[in-house]
This record gives sequence, structure tokens and C-alpha cells, in this order.
Amino acid sequence: MQTNALDYRILSTGHIMVVVNLIKTISLLNWEDSLILPNTYSKNDKMLKKINLIILILILCINHTTVAQKEVKDFVHEIDFSSVKNEGLTELKNAIGDAKLVLLGEQDHGDGGAFVNKIKLIKFLHQEMGFEVVAFESGFYSLNRVWKKALNNEVPIDSVKRNIYRVWRTTEQIQPLFDYVEDNLSTDKKLHITGFDCRHQHKYSIDNYVNDMKDFIASNNLLDNKLEFDKYLGVLDEFIKKEYNHKPAKDDKSFFYNTLAKITNQTKKLQQSENISFWFQELKSLKMAVANAWSEKLSNGINLRDQQMAENLIWLLKSKYPEKKVIVWAANLHIAKNPNQIAKSKYFKSDAMVTMGNEVFKELKDKMYSIGFTSLNGKYANIEYHDEYNIKSKKSGLENRMAKTNYELGFMNLSNQELLGLDFFKKPYELKGIFHREQKGNWHKVFDGIFYIKEMTPAKYVD
Repeated sequence: MQTNALDYRILSTGHIMVVVNLIKTISLLNWEDSLILPNTYSKNDKMLKKINLIILILILCINHTTVAQKEVKDFVHEIDFSSVKNEGLTELKNAIGDAKLVLLGEQDHGDGGAFVNKIKLIKFLHQEMGFEVVAFESGFYSLNRVWKKALNNEVPIDSVKRNIYRVWRTTEQIQPLFDYVEDNLSTDKKLHITGFDCRHQHKYSIDNYVNDMKDFIASNNLLDNKLEFDKYLGVLDEFIKKEYNHKPAKDDKSFFYNTLAKITNQTKKLQQSENISFWFQELKSLKMAVANAWSEKLSNGINLRDQQMAENLIWLLKSKYPEKKVIVWAANLHIAKNPNQIAKSKYFKSDAMVTMGNEVFKELKDKMYSIGFTSLNGKYANIEYHDEYNIKSKKSGLENRMAKTNYELGFMNLSNQELLGLDFFKKPYELKGIFHREQKGNWHKVFDGIFYIKEMTPAKYVD
């Protein structure tokens, strides 16, 4: 921050009185008694010493006042993707450091502007920081299976895209990512695609899951009772087709859980291989998928899903990609740490919430870095109705303080201790961190950094 004439005029009354008293004290000092000085020092030398000390005190007071004047906007770094040497990207790179996992959020699944900038960040992280995997908030089973086929040139990259959730795959903003993935597929700098969600509402799952499960069970002799085997596959088939609309009888639920537990325990005893490890994780994921869908209370289902997404992501990091750095694409809600640091509201029961980000943080600690996205104004879209909605910001929120920079895009490292020393961060403050509505919270304990978009643009749906 530059010092100007104004800085010298805004010393508080308290600062002025301190300086005046110090000068009086120095003037009365008997230098021969208070300091060990050579007898050869003249009166002029001693007076010069006093003057220098007074000047030093004035400088220290002025510098202290200047630092105290820093505002939130002084910690926002402009992002410009046209140059990898951009100061904001350098700040982001330094903030991420040696993290193995970077999580990129979005306020709402209709935020087209967030998609565009997440793709730019992914390219930056891939090219400049060696990240090699993008893990979507999409099917663990389907994306792992279809990506393996894409690597073997058995299916086109478009098949991979069709197995992420339609809130992304049906937008024109997502296509550049898959063009980029395809361009790098035959090189030694592949950008791998995977998923961590326990749900199975994707094309590959719907077309293949039951038969794939049947082959796995049969080839490993995990169920020897044909009636049990057939009934299990029957319930599973109905679940895959209907998911949240599947309403099995209580006895069928109990039967399915018991049989699934038997299969899982038998799988654990098998000689380990890449395929066995994957299926063991998938069987645990399936248990949470049905529990999520069959839960009578929505909040319980959400917690189960986030818990399992965390476990699937940890498996990917430790078992499938132990030597690679991973980028997560998900909602702000799912990447959030410490949800209890967000104030409870009608829409957000933070005290009872489990989030994937928090569960992964327990495992990785400082080896992960989460970036929440926010926006000042603009529009977002709704895929169900193809409607667009206006975004507004309260003057009291963090977004309006970041807006004082007038940057189109900005990054703020919420781990910066100097930033957290500002009065604004010493009590809960408003941020549109979950959806496009302000909520009070200690957001620096929820996200490690904030990516700011001045004007959000809505998702544009192409099919």
C-alpha cells in the first residue's frame, strides 16, 4: 500500500499524544547517565542522536497508522487468465502451495460464469502446478468405468461427458473442458476424469450397473443361493431405475441391506487387486446410495451422501491416484469445511450438517485447499425451468468490500493472517457462500480462499 500525504494527516489524537510525550521524555534525557557514550561526543553529536531518535519514533507511528488503515479490498488480487504471470494467479499458486487436493466450488449449479472460470483454473492448475485429475460431483461407479474405456479408446470423450450430472453436461460452458481433455488424451500430460458421488443416475450406470454387479458376484462366488441372488438383483434393478422414487417394502429393505453386507464381507476376503479394491469401495458406496434414497428425512440422506462422497474421494486419492494431484468440481455446499461456523437459518441447519469437505479435511488437513466461489451481481439459471434469476448483494456483505477493487475477477486467500487481523473478520460476517443469499459466518474457517466474480452469467443449456 502506498503512503501519501493523507496518511500523515490521519494520526489519531492518541498517536499524537504518545509522540508528544516521547519527545518530551527524550528532551529531558541525560545522555551521559542513561547511555554509555564516549566522553569525546560533543553536544551537537548528542543532540543529533536525539533528533534521529525522534524521527525514528515518528516513522514508526506513521507506518503503524498506515498498516492499520488496510481494508478488505487491499487483500483482493485481480485474476487475469491471459498471463500465467498474473499477480492474482501467482497469489493463488502460493496459497495452494503443496496441497494434493484443490476443491473448486460454485454457489449454484446454474452459475455459468463459475463454470467458465473453473475450467480456466483447471487448465492453470494442470499446466502450471501439475494437477492431473478432475473429480466431479458425479457417479463414482459410472465415471470410473467409462473413463477406463475412454483411455482404451473404447468410447469417445463425449461418453465421459454424458456421465456427469446434466446441470453441467447440458451447458455450452462445459464443452471447452472436454475439448481440452480430448486434446491431451494421447499425450503424456493427460487430464484424467473421475467421480466420487455415490448416486447412480448416469447413463453408464443405468445401462450396465446391474449386469456388472451380477458378473462380479458370480465370478467370485459371493452368493451361492440362487433365490437370494435373484431377489437381490431384482431389488437392485428397481433401485437403479427409480432411485429417489423407489419405495420398497420394509422386508425388502432389510433383505437388501443384509445381502449387501454379506457380499461386502465376502469381497473383503478376496485377494486384493485393482478391480477388487474398486468393487469393495463401490459396495460400501452402494449402501449409502440406497440409504440416501430410502431415507425418510431429507437432511439425513444429504448427510449420508456427503459422508460417502468424502470416503470415495479419499479412496481415489489413496488407492487409484496416490501419486497424482486432484481437482474437485462440486458445489460450495459440498466443499465447505466446518459447517457449524455458518449461522443456522431457515435454509441451512449447519449444526447438524455433514459436508464432504469437512470429512476430507479431517483426513488431509493442510494437504487440501478449498476455494469457494461468490459473485456480486448478475444472473444464474435453473435447469428445470430454464429460467434466469437476478443476483443481488447486501452492502454489508464481503462481496461489496471486494467490489471496491472494481475487478471483474478476484482471488482472496482467507488463510492470510494479516487479512484476518482486520476488524471485519473478528466477528461473523455476511457472504453468499451457500447459494445466492447472504449468511453470517466465520467464512475463513469454511473456505481457504474465495474466487470473486463481479458479474455472474447464467448457465446456457444446449440440450
